[in-house]
Amino acid sequence: MLRHAQRLPNATARDSNAQAKGAVSQTFLVAASERLRIGPQYSSKCPLIDCTFDSGNLCEYISVLADDDADLVLGGLFVYAGEVNDPEIIFVLSTLRNVAVDEHSVLQFFVYMAGRHGRLRVCIDHIQKCPFEKLGKDVRADSRNWLNYEVSIQKGSHMVFFVADRLRRNYVIGLDQIQLLNKFDLSSAKCFS
Repeated sequence: MLRHAQRLPNATARDSNAQAKGAVSQTFLVAASERLRIGPQYSSKCPLIDCTFDSGNLCEYISVLADDDADLVLGGLFVYAGEVNDPEIIFVLSTLRNVAVDEHSVLQFFVYMAGRHGRLRVCIDHIQKCPFEKLGKDVRADSRNWLNYEVSIQKGSHMVFFVADRLRRNYVIGLDQIQLLNKFDLSSAKCFS
């Protein structure tokens, strides 16, 4: 992973339900990867959700902070949570605001998990309402690659949360190429603020 010491301003959550009570929160970090992500990548019609992290920033997402002054790291093509040795630390990446979707859509994204520790959840509207969960202990050694997943998004206005936790030293969870697609996965879907 490529790391630079350049510091970015810290972003805080605008939605109080984004933090679990009493949990310590960290930022997602941006890094580079040589590994391929194989799957469709359409022209964005929803810049409030779609993000490849290729510009070295978090696009229209914020990484929730609690009590610390953690750095966001520039220089890469994906974000990751990790480099901690406390499974109680929670990493939250969320949309800046509610995003209106005018049709049933699919949130598609790539995940990299390379170990038995860690959990990634995708939550819609509330940090406790998570239709997607991937546990590190369920990752097989031969599947330690970027894998493409999706979550159904109903018509309406929604916040999206990517929540990573249960990590230990030398274990990370990578996230990349987030995009909102139509329900048939054939093209980008539109969204509004």
